[in-house]
Amino acid sequence: MGTKLIKPRKRGGNWKYLTSGQYMFCLEMLASKMMNAAEAARNAGYHNPAQAANKLMKIKRVALILKKEMEERIDRTKLSADRILEEVAYCALRDPLDLCDENGKIIMDDMRKLPERIRRCIDGIKLKRYVDAETGDVTETMEMKLVSKMSALELAARHFGLIGPQKLDVRVLPLDFDAMVLDQKNSADPIEERLQLEENGSESPS
Repeated sequence: MGTKLIKPRKRGGNWKYLTSGQYMFCLEMLASKMMNAAEAARNAGYHNPAQAANKLMKIKRVALILKKEMEERIDRTKLSADRILEEVAYCALRDPLDLCDENGKIIMDDMRKLPERIRRCIDGIKLKRYVDAETGDVTETMEMKLVSKMSALELAARHFGLIGPQKLDVRVLPLDFDAMVLDQKNSADPIEERLQLEENGSESPS
């Protein structure tokens, strides 16, 4: 009994098997942020967009192409997000000793001597040249600015939910209006007390 060789199937459809209308529909679908099939069919030139979109989405080669393109787009987006997190991690977790050589001196003469994890943390480089007016000697200096470590740590903390919006603890205390009225009645008015004393004094016999 012989064996049958099974060839692997290619992932997704092939654009060359589409009609011109199907081709334009797929392009419009991929360009649409909301993936609106009826709108894509209208932009592709179909007279009855809603009906045409329903039929187009049922065509296997159209569905395969859209599925393949969206999966690749998701993969590219994920790769970009992972790369961004990787760059933030380099800046947030860098070791200052990586800037130094084996003698503990900062490497400034050759950028190629710096580890890649440090080179990725560089935010800017300034080269300055000084010329001695008397001797004509030229002196060059280089200033290297690194990405803020604290800013990178804050970005990482926000991404992982370690830092959230601050919440104000606002407490509403119930007011006892009956007690407030009672306190006002019980509290003595100094002016009334003075008038009462003067009135009592004038009525007392001399």
